[in-house]
Amino acid sequence: MNHIKEMFAYYRVGKNKLTRPHLVALAILFHDIIYNPKYPPGLNERKSAELWLEFAREARSKGSMLTLEDTQLVYNWILKTASHKCSPMDSYDCRVFMDWDMAILAQPWKRYEKYMAQVRQEFQHVPDFIWCTARGGFLRDTLREERIYNTKEYIGEMERTARENMARELKILDCRVGFVSKIAAIIIIFANGNPKSVAVIILGLAVLVALCILFPGYKEL
Repeated sequence: MNHIKEMFAYYRVGKNKLTRPHLVALAILFHDIIYNPKYPPGLNERKSAELWLEFAREARSKGSMLTLEDTQLVYNWILKTASHKCSPMDSYDCRVFMDWDMAILAQPWKRYEKYMAQVRQEFQHVPDFIWCTARGGFLRDTLREERIYNTKEYIGEMERTARENMARELKILDCRVGFVSKIAAIIIIFANGNPKSVAVIILGLAVLVALCILFPGYKEL
């Protein structure tokens, strides 16, 4: 909900530059209406887009001024939030909507820290080692992109801030992965010289899992 509020804050400031502000508002409202952290990549966006189609279809049946073109535009924009990649042919409305969805990455570090904790909380069912590896992969892939943002308002200082934040988060994640890896290495070394190595490994892995559960947050160790 905070994410939607923040996007509407950007919308209120920038709506005068939009060609179809009412459609962008609808895209903001619907783009995360279905959200399950356990879904595979892209499924939340697809389900959200499908729910939008159902809503638009019912609205048109009751006399809404929404056209089929309007409906398709919002549908496409919602699907694009799975990658946030735009082509030169995409409208400004589409590109700035993507940038508003990614604007959290360019916030001051204190706000970004809260965002990190919120995202980790959403994925609390994922063990810390796996989370650090997966999240780290996302950050690395994003940092490899030539640009994170799509509009001139965000390309520049906000682009630099976003990259600094993500690089800092990645360092924290790598530190946590290194910590867990060291524990795993100690367990293996100890088990090799112990006649009850299997039991030791099982016990060690249990301790490792417990550590992942007890310390799921973002803290440098």
